[in-house]
Parts: sequence; structure tokens; C-alpha cells
Amino acid sequence: MSNKKAMTFALASIAALSLSAVTLVSPKEGKTMCLLNDGNKAFLSMDAAARRKIFTDKDWRREAATKWRSVPKPVTLKWTDAKNEKVHVTVTKKGADSPWFDEDVTGESVEVWNLEIAREYEWTVCDGGEVARGTFKTHDFAPRVMKIKGVPNFRDLGGWKTLDGGRVRQGLVYRSQGLNNNALYYLTSAETMALYKAGKLEELYGKDGKEIKERIDREGGKDDFDPNAPWMRKSLPRADPQPPKARLDGPTKAYLLDKLGIKSDIDLRGPNEVWGMTESPLGPRATWFWLQNHAYGGMHQPNGKEGFTKVFKVFLDEKNYPIDFHCIGGADRTGCDAWILNGLLGVAEDDLMKDWELTCFEYGSQAFGHHRIAHFLKGLEEYPGSTMKEKCESYVKALGFTDDDIAKFRSIMLESAADQLAESAPEVPVFDDARKEFLEMTPAERRAKFTDAKWRERVGKSYSKIKWRRAREGESSRWRRMDGVRNVRDLGGLKGLGGKTVAKGMVFRSAQFNTAAPYRLVTNAQKKAVREYYGSCRPTMTPEQVAAARKAFGMKTDLDLRGTGQCRGMEGSPLGEGVRFIIVPASNYAGIFSGDGAKLMADELRVFTDEKNYPIIFHCAKGADRTGSLAFILHSLLGVSAEDRLLDWELTAFSNPNPKFAHAGRYDKMAKCLAEFPGDTDAEKAAAYAKSIGLTDGEIAKIREILLK
Repeated sequence: MSNKKAMTFALASIAALSLSAVTLVSPKEGKTMCLLNDGNKAFLSMDAAARRKIFTDKDWRREAATKWRSVPKPVTLKWTDAKNEKVHVTVTKKGADSPWFDEDVTGESVEVWNLEIAREYEWTVCDGGEVARGTFKTHDFAPRVMKIKGVPNFRDLGGWKTLDGGRVRQGLVYRSQGLNNNALYYLTSAETMALYKAGKLEELYGKDGKEIKERIDREGGKDDFDPNAPWMRKSLPRADPQPPKARLDGPTKAYLLDKLGIKSDIDLRGPNEVWGMTESPLGPRATWFWLQNHAYGGMHQPNGKEGFTKVFKVFLDEKNYPIDFHCIGGADRTGCDAWILNGLLGVAEDDLMKDWELTCFEYGSQAFGHHRIAHFLKGLEEYPGSTMKEKCESYVKALGFTDDDIAKFRSIMLESAADQLAESAPEVPVFDDARKEFLEMTPAERRAKFTDAKWRERVGKSYSKIKWRRAREGESSRWRRMDGVRNVRDLGGLKGLGGKTVAKGMVFRSAQFNTAAPYRLVTNAQKKAVREYYGSCRPTMTPEQVAAARKAFGMKTDLDLRGTGQCRGMEGSPLGEGVRFIIVPASNYAGIFSGDGAKLMADELRVFTDEKNYPIIFHCAKGADRTGSLAFILHSLLGVSAEDRLLDWELTAFSNPNPKFAHAGRYDKMAKCLAEFPGDTDAEKAAAYAKSIGLTDGEIAKIREILLK
């Protein structure tokens, strides 16, 4: 190769690299990511007997509390080929209105923490004008352990499955260690030992000091005694108590308040532990509920029952959520309250035990052992009920709460049927202001907007940047998401004949699933430039996207309105085997009312007379002209109003910036042609048109029977 050619090749290569789009490396598309660290996961995967046995292994307990702890795994996102040093990364739970992670990142990877379990997420990397998109799932393995700086043993009460197949909502209630240290109300171990060595314990503290001195004597006067040992429970008060020291820095406070949205801080500690406190460590934005509680056997004593009564009242007020509840270690008092709360929600007894046991990853001492929880469970056994759920109900009712109170708590904390079906719920677009404004305009205002070249350019070329979320209960949208395909909409949901509604989920319109075969212009015998197609279509959808589309839409028929040249080389639907593939090289607008265009429309409409074909998706190349014309006729036959039909056609501007896609000469001509047919309504005129192209009254009635509900 000559030097000149080599230089040309090198420059071309550099140019190609500079134009390449960012490439997502991991997670692989659709991969399920584990959020538990290996130690936590291995422990929680054991059966009850194995967990109890290992609980007594001192070496394992030491390793659990030092090597593994109760810290989750992040999801590490990686990418390459970015043109810029800094990119913008988002991670959004499907169905969410806003991203969980939304930051500028330098480099080619980032760790994302504290995602919900059993969810699907979309992630994007924006490199200047290029946006790469991917999806991943998080494992269905409770609990949702979380990493919060300065607050160990922090996890979501939600995520656990219930015995009736439901799931406790995530993001509403958290359990944790204290949000600050305990007050220095008592002497520390070091201070106690200093007084012991100086011979001052009895002098300063009298009988109590003498008792502590004698106990230390029995322990041999060693410096590393266990401050949690029974003989140290009689603590010695300080002459100068000090309020609790902070655990939370500014960013962590902001994370808990703004990211987790915590509104209530339920503090289960005693008065000496919170000495000097007047508000939550989170500040005035969170309500501080100081509700002293007791643990284990104490839950069944009058003061323990009184404490939990006050706590449960907080959980019955929806305005208090999200809530974090805690003692100092998040182990005993917190663990017992968590047991009752999740027990009421129907979490299995073994899962309740796992949630309690997981705290061992923060406490290596054998003092935290099953002998403690046994006192609590023995007390619960005294309450009526054949299951743990029923016994927790009986415990709460004995405190004075009603069935309605328990039902209200469950309605707040258990995922609804809509939540549980979230993975199959349709997604709806989160439109920007420009699109929202367009939808709220009158037909005349929208027509004027169509001539705004800058607006058309902006909304038409930014379709791929539209964000999506799962539809909420009772919510619907014409738009549907199908990765790899543009301009996908449901023809259903609009009012039709006789007060009925066009059925949703039966007919969809879209742009093409694969690129049309390439062509070149040639001159024919009549000396006119015509397209000569060569090669074959190329897919726009990955196999994973095809599988997701088939699952979400359930299509049985792919009605392709492109010409045979555009479909060159196709032997079946890009949606795969089992989807009926019908090609009808359709005409559009005024062309559907005469000649071959009218005959082809008859072929198109007959596809909709056979119930076995549904659900049906039809499309041309851009989902604009041929697709828009068939949608217009179908909607007209079904009695959809003129304004709704017009808007359905206009919405294609959201993905088509071409100024030739305009009312004049296209939609207006089609509407004018339909108006010339006999009938008092557009539905009657459409029926007259359908009969003129060969459809029978029975076929027209069948389409209406299938699609009007």
C-alpha cells in the first residue's frame, strides 16, 4: 500500500471511529442481576436448620460480620466507544416517572446502588447526540438490602412475597440501625474501667459501683469485657450527659429525604438513649416519632404492648409514608416490630425468621442468637390462630385495633393487582412539554402547528428520546412501546358507534419492523425514473426485542402494507414463526377510492373480518400514509369521531419530521372523498364506501362486532 493510500485509509478509519455510537457492554440486554452479596445470598439460601446451626459457629459469625456484613451488590454499568470523556447515564425502573440514577459520569463504568428487587430497569448512556439504550432485571430474592453511609443494617421491609402470592411494596418502609449514636448518658466501658483501676467505682457510685466492681473482679479485671454481658446491664450514669453524635452527613441526609422520600422517623429507643434530642437526625422535614419499645418477651408485657400500639398507629396514616423505623442496632426492638408488621402482611414464617437473622451480618457476638427470638415467639404462641399471620392479627387486635385497621395497613403495604401485573402492563410515554401542548390544542391550532418547520423537526426527530413508564391502574394511552419500532399505537380506546368503545389490544398500527429493501432509480421504457429494488430487508429488531414484543402484544397477524419491492427477500414476518404474514401493497389517501387502490383496501379490510387473525398489527414503512389511510377507514367504520380520527393521523408527526406529511393534499383529500359517499354519518359513509369496493353487510357487521365493545 502506498504512503498516500495508507494515510487516506488511516484518516478514514479515524473518522469512522469518531462517528461511532457508544456501545453498551454490561449488563447484557435483559440480564437478571443479583443484588445480594455472596455471603448474604448463601446464608439466605439455606434451610432453617442449616441457618440455625451456622448461627452458633463463632468463626462463621465473625466472618459474616467482618467480611460480608449487610451490604448489597451494586449493578455495575459498563460501556465503550464514547466520543466524549463525560457521558450522561440514567437508570429508570419501568413504570417510574423519573430515573433512579440520573448523573453525568466520567469514564466507562458506574455503580448503581439500592435498586428494587424483582424489577425491570432501562438504562441509557447519552454521548452528546447519541443515546444507547439497554434493559436489565433485578433478581427476585428478598430482602432488598441497602447501602446507606453511616447507617448499617439498612433494608427495605418490602419485597417479600406473601403466602397468597402477593408482594409487600418496596420503597414505603425501611428498617435500620439508629440514624445517630446513642446519647452519652452512661459511662462508656473505657470510662468504667478507668474508674475501676483507680478504685473510684464504689466511692462515686456507691452500691451500684460496688456491684460493677465485684463483677469486673470476677471477670479477672480484663480490659476487653463484653459491654453487652448480663453483668454489665446495670450501667452507671454520667455526671455530664451528652446528646447523640451524628451519623449522617449532608449528602446522606439528602439521599434519605429526597431519594427515598422518608417523611417519618420512628425511634424505638429509650429516654437515656435519646437524651437531649428534640427532632429527627434528618431535620425538620421528617417527623420524629419517639416511641419507646421493648424487645422479645417485653413485647408481651404491658409497656411493650403500649409501645407497639403507638407504633402501629403511625403505620395507619398514609401521610406518614415513607417511614424508617429503628432502635440503635436495628436488631432486637426493630426486629420484633418488623416481625409483627410483615407477619400481618402474610409473609411466610421462615421468611420472617430470615429477615430477623440477617442482622447477624452486623453483629458477630453470640449475644444476638435464637435464644432471644424464642421468648418473643413463645409469647405469640399464646394468641389464637393456626398460622403466624393469624397470630399476628390476634396480637394486634388484642391491642385494640380492628379488622378495618389491619385491612387499611394491608391496602397501603401490599402491591395491588395492577402492581403485580406491572410487567405485563402496557407502557405509556412521558411526553415533553411540546408534545403535551400539541395534544391539548384545538384542531385548528394543531393544523397551524403542523406548518411550523422547527417544531416538526424537533418532535419528529426526537422519537427515540421519548421516555416510557408502566401505565397505572385505569390509565391508558394510544401510544405503545415496542423497542426497535417507531410510531406504535393502539387503535382502541376511542368512542365509537352506539356509545361503545373500540376494543384495546386488538389492533395496532406502527412503522416497519425491518428496513425496506434498498433501491436505485432507473429509467424505464417510458423514460420515467422508477425504483429498482435489490438486496433484501434488514431487521431493525434484535431477537430479544422480537420476543418482548410478542409477549407484550400477542400479535397473531402482521399486515404489511408495503410494496412487494420493499418487501423483497421476505419469507415471513420479522415477528417470527406463528405470526401470520400478509402483504397487501396498499395505496393511500385519495388513491384508496379508485382503481387498484380501492381493490387493495378491500383486501386489507377483509383481514379484520376473521377473529382468528387478532391481535393484528398493520404498518407500511413509516406508519404514516398507507397506515394512516387504513386507520382512517377502520375508525370511520367503527364510528370514531372526526376529531379523534384526525388526531390519530396527526400523531405521526411525533415520529415523522417530513414537511410533506401535511393536511393539504393528503388527509384533507381523503376526508373529502369519504364525504361524497351516501349516509348521514361518517360511519354510514364508510360502510357505503366499503360496500362499493366489494365488502358485504355481513363483513362490515363482523368487523364492528369484533372491535366494538
